[in-house]
Amino acid sequence: MSVDLTHYLGVGVKLDYDTYYEKVDEYEAKNPKYSCYEFISNIKENHIQFVVDGMDGNYIYLMYPYKITELEDMYSSWENQFILPKIIDDKIVDEIKKVYFDITGKELDEVNTISLFHCS
Repeated sequence: MSVDLTHYLGVGVKLDYDTYYEKVDEYEAKNPKYSCYEFISNIKENHIQFVVDGMDGNYIYLMYPYKITELEDMYSSWENQFILPKIIDDKIVDEIKKVYFDITGKELDEVNTISLFHCS
């Protein structure tokens, strides 16, 4: 079995896997644009997406990645000085909050900076 390693750097929120996996799966089925997989969403970067740990079931992130780097490019072409924007677009935050509410039924106060190495 081969494993792909991807680094995501962006903003968003972590969801509890055990509580929300089925809801996220159903939501993605109805809204494929939120999938992190290009063959489903037809979008690679610059969109809000779920990043789900399908191997171990440890996490679900709802996030807007500013930078996505695949393993083959991780240490050769990516500059280590990538800086998150100081001002996060309100439209991005509002959409994350809306999707979060759709999944959890709860209001989201703020988004966090996320640096995630995701295996798939």
